[in-house]
Amino acid sequence: MGLDNIPREYACKKIGSAVLDEEGRIDCAKTQEQNLCPWKSQLEISGIEQRVVLGMFGTDCWYRGKYAEALVSDFDPPYSFYGKELSMDDSGNVDEGLEPDDCLEFADWVDELADEKSDDLDFSTDVRYIAWWLRFVANNCDGFTVWY
Repeated sequence: MGLDNIPREYACKKIGSAVLDEEGRIDCAKTQEQNLCPWKSQLEISGIEQRVVLGMFGTDCWYRGKYAEALVSDFDPPYSFYGKELSMDDSGNVDEGLEPDDCLEFADWVDELADEKSDDLDFSTDVRYIAWWLRFVANNCDGFTVWY
């Protein structure tokens, strides 16, 4: 089973900069080529190394939650990348993910973990990207939702 963490609201759509294809979907390549992708532009100025791990259908601003969960689950994190129940519709379908405040709390915890494990450069680099991503989705995307 896979697990993808997806922005609840794509940052480029939220600010109206998304370049859409003929079917109304975001064309990430064109949005990025025209410097209209908030994920890309904010990552470039952050100094954080891009450590994107994507699923089969993911875009750059998605995160492969299964990988993130594997990295941090042994350290008793305050949240899971499987999220928590955010809402349920009349048919019983559940929307799972994390709200912005949860993402920010989780990001602070992940940064502390990276500081503790700074002797393991690969691990700390991966988790620093996770912390950055959690802040990005908190501040730009209304948190994240999960798909698995």
